[in-house]
Amino acid sequence: MIILKTMISLVTLSILLFGQSIVASRSFQWPTFGGSPAHTGFIPINLNIESTTDQVTDPKLVWTGNLTRGLSYSTLFADTLLVTGSSRLTGDSKLFVLNALTGKVIHTIDLHAASYTGPPVGGFEYMAYVQSVGDLQGIYLQAINLITGDIKWTARGGAQWPSYPYGATPGLNYIYMAGGTYNGQLFAVDPYNGTIVFNTGVVVSSFSCDWWTPTVYNNRVFYNSQPGQGSNGVFGEANPDTGAVLWSVPLNSEWDGYSTYWVPAIMNDIALVSTRRTYGSIEFHAIGLNSHDILWSYSCPKASVIVNGSFKDFSPSTDGISAYFTCADGIHQVRTKSGQLVKIFSCENCAGQPIVTKDFLIISSDGNGTMIFNRKSGAISMHFEESGNLALHSSAKMLYITNSVTGTVFAYAI
Repeated sequence: MIILKTMISLVTLSILLFGQSIVASRSFQWPTFGGSPAHTGFIPINLNIESTTDQVTDPKLVWTGNLTRGLSYSTLFADTLLVTGSSRLTGDSKLFVLNALTGKVIHTIDLHAASYTGPPVGGFEYMAYVQSVGDLQGIYLQAINLITGDIKWTARGGAQWPSYPYGATPGLNYIYMAGGTYNGQLFAVDPYNGTIVFNTGVVVSSFSCDWWTPTVYNNRVFYNSQPGQGSNGVFGEANPDTGAVLWSVPLNSEWDGYSTYWVPAIMNDIALVSTRRTYGSIEFHAIGLNSHDILWSYSCPKASVIVNGSFKDFSPSTDGISAYFTCADGIHQVRTKSGQLVKIFSCENCAGQPIVTKDFLIISSDGNGTMIFNRKSGAISMHFEESGNLALHSSAKMLYITNSVTGTVFAYAI
């Protein structure tokens, strides 16, 4: 019998399944985009990679899995790796549940009539929640029992040809997701029965931007948008029980298509957000959650590439001390309190949100694989040929690279 162990947790529920034990709790390894509902991209562990400035440590491949093309961002819940796959051409959409340590497929679940499916999220016992987009009936949120592989319930809402690659976000009492006919609505769904508790417009416009998801920090719920048709860019807070807008900050940016392409990273009562300029730059802003002021702004050349096997993303990362921004000339490390530049990690054709640990920085690129940088020296400590969406297992010290183009997941010990 293989015993899988989670991170430190207060309450666990262990259930025997196919010769292995799934341990479910409210403490997970990497349950959402960005590693947490606050979307920081930070996981407070030491990787202890042995390397010097002139020698790169070789990675150890543990397993690979060939699933299907069109894979989403992977998440980790109770030592299972969760990844969805979908095809706009066929409408075929599936959830794959794998043993994160061995790659063994536990379940392959048909999600039914979804042309685009975001990553699964954890948050309540042994359930996973998947936000999908259907061709005719708007958006779905489906609850899947990871023990049986059954779909427990499906919630439905309106939408108009959107994409939501960040998936939903678990909160204290509800699962939150973006949607609406014009993409500016905030949904709250009961995690146990699928009832839509509220559906509130938080971005007022004739046509808002898709490609965002709510962010939850200290049981507070935040929303964001790039300028759409008839709207400004915005970051704001909504009441977690009603969806009513509590306050918002307009973001000075320029229209750059109908998608937001970023989510905030929030830590220590500071939200890090991004806005785009049509002439090729990107601006990052620090917003105080108590003062509602923009504390500082930082500009850099916009990364124009999309990592092969991933999706367009301009989300920042933070460990609370520094912020990390992926720009055209590398990853910029900036002091969170002041906006002062610390260093630039040279990273050709890198894109997407970096993963930050206590001692390393992990990023994928278009054409140059995936790299792990030593945060202190700035040197590359480990290099992987594959690129794609990244997820990090904190206790097993494993990195997962999910390539949506080839439909392959690579698991490395680091």
